[in-house]
Amino acid sequence: MKYLGSAFVKKEVNSALSTLGMKPNDRIGGWVHFILLLAFIFFVILNSLSSFHSAFPKNISQKFSTTADVYMRDYPADQNIINLDGVGTLRPYHNLYTNVNNGQQVVLVKNFPITVLNKDMAPQSNGSAYYYKNEPDEKDIYFFNTTTQKSREVEVAGRVFLVTLYDTKDLSSVEGGENYKYRFGVSEK
Repeated sequence: MKYLGSAFVKKEVNSALSTLGMKPNDRIGGWVHFILLLAFIFFVILNSLSSFHSAFPKNISQKFSTTADVYMRDYPADQNIINLDGVGTLRPYHNLYTNVNNGQQVVLVKNFPITVLNKDMAPQSNGSAYYYKNEPDEKDIYFFNTTTQKSREVEVAGRVFLVTLYDTKDLSSVEGGENYKYRFGVSEK
């Protein structure tokens, strides 16, 4: 009992022994004394560990962060999206007025449904041809360029994502026409 240095522990163990009708100096009482002492130490350690564990949050959430590539054309439309942690998407948006200088800028639209044309209607597209059933709301359109508008904040389902255009790569060819790959970084604020 000296090694615990606590009169309280000694008193509690002796009290438990006397309740059982034993003395610490008896042969059986000595073993019971030893077992009770070990049990007490075990419960003290267990209690301090549970207190230590409860001092930390049980659910540490990490903010979403990823990189994603989208393409101007010749990429399966259902895969040509930026996933915003499952709560929303951004996809390239093309119309007559948006992409004037494709190597320097890209327009993305938030949570906008498209209809992919089947291979019979556009056999050369390999699943990359699609059309819009209607026009998106202006608030859901995000312009990015390589000089002045590299980053935009996008709010989806009460969460805010910082979307940044990192790089553009020219994939154009004589037979395939104009095409670009745009690399984006996404991080939740």
